[in-house]
Amino acid sequence: MRRIEFFSQKRRLVGVFHQVKNKEKAPLVITCHGLESYKDSDKYLQIAERFTNDFSVFRFDFSGCGESEGDPIKNLPNRIYDLMAAIDLMKKKPYVDRIGLLGSSMGGYLSIIAADKENISAVVTWSAPYIIDDETLPSINIDARDVIKRIKSPILIIHGDKDEIVPLEHAIKLYNHANQPKELKIIKGADHRFLNPVNREEAINLSLEWFKRYL
Repeated sequence: MRRIEFFSQKRRLVGVFHQVKNKEKAPLVITCHGLESYKDSDKYLQIAERFTNDFSVFRFDFSGCGESEGDPIKNLPNRIYDLMAAIDLMKKKPYVDRIGLLGSSMGGYLSIIAADKENISAVVTWSAPYIIDDETLPSINIDARDVIKRIKSPILIIHGDKDEIVPLEHAIKLYNHANQPKELKIIKGADHRFLNPVNREEAINLSLEWFKRYL
């Protein structure tokens, strides 16, 4: 595990790189946290622990979150640039093969947007909306339904049927607009954050198997 500092639009961001076990080079999964989350939440620590038998993992804080510089509200429209900076950073590492994205909530939305701009081998979203419906954020006020039909990355869409923040309808519409290979997994009883350990474990297992298949 190694702490890495990098820059996005002159702001210092902080990430943590987890090297895959017993391999010098491997595919990498970049995790993208949600609006009010950060890289060190239990969710991303669990993902990193589980994934590193097969993949390297890079988890980072968006601007104004966790250890990264910036203002979480003022710099919110810049999060897509933060993710692009993280992708660019990892693409240059000799120990990274292909890159996949795993994003939760707004991080899932941003993963779809980024996969339209970069060569991403596989995408997994948890609780992702198809639009950030906020007139104050024009730079990210993009309908992901229009974007997802352009991307060629295999995509797994995971959503809880008890999501209290992003309605299940968003997952269904994203799935309907996505290209093959694609899959929609609705986890019964799961809320937006997958707080129930059983629901979260199911989401982690589904994500890991998707990356094993396509990354």
